[in-house]
Amino acid sequence: MRYKVLGDPMGREITRNFWREIVLQRSYATGGSNGGNGSWDASLEHWGAPTRLSQTLTDNNQEYCTQYNIMMVSRNLFQWTGDAIYSDHYERAYYNGALGNQYPNTPGVMLYYTPLGNGVTKKKGAWAGWGTPFESFWCCYASGIIQWSKMGDSIYFHQDHVLYVNMYVASDLIWDSLGIGLSQTSDLTRVNSTIQIKIVKSRGEFADIRLRIPYWATGHNSVTVNKKPVVGIPVPGSYLSVPGNWKSDDVIDVHFPMSFHLDAIIDDPHRVAVMYGPMVLVGLTSQNASLRIDGDEMEECFSPVSEFKFRILRKCLEFGEEFEFIPLYQTVDQVYTVYFLNKSGQ
Repeated sequence: MRYKVLGDPMGREITRNFWREIVLQRSYATGGSNGGNGSWDASLEHWGAPTRLSQTLTDNNQEYCTQYNIMMVSRNLFQWTGDAIYSDHYERAYYNGALGNQYPNTPGVMLYYTPLGNGVTKKKGAWAGWGTPFESFWCCYASGIIQWSKMGDSIYFHQDHVLYVNMYVASDLIWDSLGIGLSQTSDLTRVNSTIQIKIVKSRGEFADIRLRIPYWATGHNSVTVNKKPVVGIPVPGSYLSVPGNWKSDDVIDVHFPMSFHLDAIIDDPHRVAVMYGPMVLVGLTSQNASLRIDGDEMEECFSPVSEFKFRILRKCLEFGEEFEFIPLYQTVDQVYTVYFLNKSGQ
């Protein structure tokens, strides 16, 4: 906080280096970290040596307090630098940590760790699993409650006449200084979700609306204003500037088709998590299954079952029976596996 309070550039560099050490060297596909990292003793809660994550996949990964606080570091670094890499990490942690840390329909039940091992579950256990409404007030209860009270605090940022759209979450915004009101309709938790931003109030002032192009948006991206294509190329991991003197009823339509991709754990290129857009998909299985998936052919390996539920086809398994994949945040008490050995290309 030295940079935030005193403006000391050394403080910013220390924070940036800390972020690199944790996010780029000690984090999982989920954006979470710690919980026995770098140690065979799964009861230890710490950050271990860098790039040793494949040894740590167990039932006490990803302590939520840690994930929450690294999200706050990412938020601060974005505000200081404007770099999309920090917003990409925030989104990854939002969907694969924050959304899944509260037991559905049961107030007061939160998650301490998110298990990332083979055949694991969030059911209550010695060191992992759901807490209780009255007897489990861990530190992660506090950070989890705080996060759920501020799920909208990093959707938009502004500086002078620039508005950054960082998260694609249904929301309304009143930008008082420029007299602009907008409404965003979107839901990335639905397959083929559309994103639309409509100006609902304006006094005609100039504003540069900058849309984050997520790292995972590698398909045929498009952005239009009132159905006319925007000048510029939506490059993943950057921002697309859409300037204008906005009028009421102007509409920005954004299309970032989500697709399957693999995210290898940092120290083993053959141990991978399956992702769809920013979401980690987990296999609902405890079998020691191995995949045989080429990245360019992933769409042919999964058959849709229902909204955001896919079945992996036998042709894309080295061995084992077919099973289903769902987003990690949707798991409650199911048994699941996050990382799989992928034998394609070996």
